[in-house]
Amino acid sequence: MSDTTLAIALEATLRSERKAALRHLLRHPFTTARNHPEIFPQIVRHRQWLGDWFAEQPGWKLLVDPAAGLARLFKVPWRADATRPARCTRKPAFDPRRYTLFCLTLAALDDSPAQTTLARLAELVAESSAESGNLRRFDPDAAGERRAFVDALRLLVDLGILALRDGDTDRYVQ
Repeated sequence: MSDTTLAIALEATLRSERKAALRHLLRHPFTTARNHPEIFPQIVRHRQWLGDWFAEQPGWKLLVDPAAGLARLFKVPWRADATRPARCTRKPAFDPRRYTLFCLTLAALDDSPAQTTLARLAELVAESSAESGNLRRFDPDAAGERRAFVDALRLLVDLGILALRDGDTDRYVQ
């Protein structure tokens, strides 16, 4: 095989991998190595090219953290769009309380081990909300609060950030 043939084959492989990674990120802007092990190595390998392409073409930011096993494409709209609120499967759109609990849950997950319980996560969210003077305290004993908390958890599951292993969120709500 000549050097020219090898260079052409290498360039075709690079184009193919970049195209697959680009298309995947457009469909799955939050990608983890755990959920997408077949494409994640290609995203890591081509992260500089992908980051440059997303910055130049649509003006979006790409964050790739190989050590954490995640890639996040920030699709920044040119203006605010209130017509597309967060919602979990078969549930109404998020209200401000659900957004707050969603963010507090993300913070609690950051301080939690890889595997934890719903009750422990709720405790951490309650502690975080109590520490902030600007937020209404999360009360895990109130049914409405538990429903909002579970909606935040379901959105995290839908986004692939969290995986529920055992237990039942509906039973926790009750």
